[in-house]
Amino acid sequence: MKIVLAPKAAIAPTPPAVGIFWRVNGVLVIDRSTLDDAERYGDCITHAAGHYERWQELQALGMARLG
Repeated sequence: MKIVLAPKAAIAPTPPAVGIFWRVNGVLVIDRSTLDDAERYGDCITHAAGHYERWQELQALGMARLG
């Protein structure tokens, strides 16, 4: 898997977040929620969507063919 990052100066600051991710045909697919949009789960915070449910939504959009 190859992950390419822009030079540090080119990356705009982003707010802290939590998320879920998948590796699809060597491509990293990330879905994230800012901490303000995240959900509480006991003493933790988590992304509002679950891996399985979000993956089904992405597949319906054709995301399974990334890469």
